[in-house]
Amino acid sequence: MTTAHDIINLQNLAFRRGDKTILQDINWTIQSAQHWGLLGLNGSGKSTLLNILNGTHFPSSGQVTVLGQAFGKTSIPDLQKRIGLVSSWLNQQLPTHLSVENTIISGKFASIGIYQHINDTDRAQAAQLLADFNMSRLSGRNLASLSQGERQTVLILRALMTDPELLILDEPTGGLDLFARERLLDNLALLAERKPEVSQLMVTHQTEEIPAFYQKVLLLKEGNIFAQGDRDEILTPERLHAFYDKPVILRPFKDGRIQVVPE
Repeated sequence: MTTAHDIINLQNLAFRRGDKTILQDINWTIQSAQHWGLLGLNGSGKSTLLNILNGTHFPSSGQVTVLGQAFGKTSIPDLQKRIGLVSSWLNQQLPTHLSVENTIISGKFASIGIYQHINDTDRAQAAQLLADFNMSRLSGRNLASLSQGERQTVLILRALMTDPELLILDEPTGGLDLFARERLLDNLALLAERKPEVSQLMVTHQTEEIPAFYQKVLLLKEGNIFAQGDRDEILTPERLHAFYDKPVILRPFKDGRIQVVPE
């Protein structure tokens, strides 16, 4: 049996820009094979925290350790290759003329596009990822021909090219219609089944987007951790009422997800 270990460890983290404090007193640990939902409203500091985890920003104070690497003592570019990232920014930056296969392979190099030599092993791995997630029908097409939901799934496959221990999903269902969202969430469940060793971290502002198999939830409010822990203890009417400062009603979905609506 594999011993659990820390994937992310944040101690007394703070981030300031000028006179404004965006994050403060962030203490948070994600262990291997845990799946977390990070829930917060706009302006809560979600994007800043995500940028710190991915090595794009450095904290103003505190300690950050990701995949066993302490910031300030490790190569951030090397670390970034070990993290799978799916974000709207990345979706917007990728050239639409890229083939699906080359888009997936670009994840190996953490590059926007392909500038390195591609070998047969790379091509075979991309084809296998498409097959594993029942997406072989996209083979040979380019990004411009895909629906938004298909593009998001291809970005997830791209993130898996390096066999990451951590997959960060930054509002992955943004811009998707209802049915595309459900297909994407089904693929995340399939990923958890086939690669249980990969920790998933989803950043969102909608509770119903947090898959039922995510064991943990962190609530971020105004740059502070409002609450964190087991989903059944966090996603309660009382806790979410206090979080939103408004009374709410929880509507459970058949698959175990929860929708929150105003009372």
